[in-house]
Amino acid sequence: MLEQARISKILSGNMVEVELIQPAVCGKCCACKSKSSEVFTMKAENNIQAKLNDLVEIEYGSSEIFKSILIAFLMPVFLLLFGFLIAAKHGETIGIIVGLLFLLIGLMAARLYDRFFNERSDRLAKLLCVVIK
Repeated sequence: MLEQARISKILSGNMVEVELIQPAVCGKCCACKSKSSEVFTMKAENNIQAKLNDLVEIEYGSSEIFKSILIAFLMPVFLLLFGFLIAAKHGETIGIIVGLLFLLIGLMAARLYDRFFNERSDRLAKLLCVVIK
């Protein structure tokens, strides 16, 4: 997926933080961690030596975003249902308790995934070119 962004902060090494302006198609679903209703930030690799406040074109993988959404939202729900179904034969209360424990495990797994795998270099956005200096 190609987007235009402005470099808002230079981080260590060849990493930068960019601000993306949400297109009108995005709407206001609140799914992104945004500072305001129109701008949100993400880390990107700066292999083109872009400077602070440059307007750049970035690329990030749609499949990686989709995979992250599945892990963050669907895995905990599936674990909740799985836990309930395997424990429901011992009573509804036990099924609910085990289901909630499985939900908690799913949420912790999603958090660990975010912490340890989300900043791998193959998952980061990459700067392609400087549009305006």
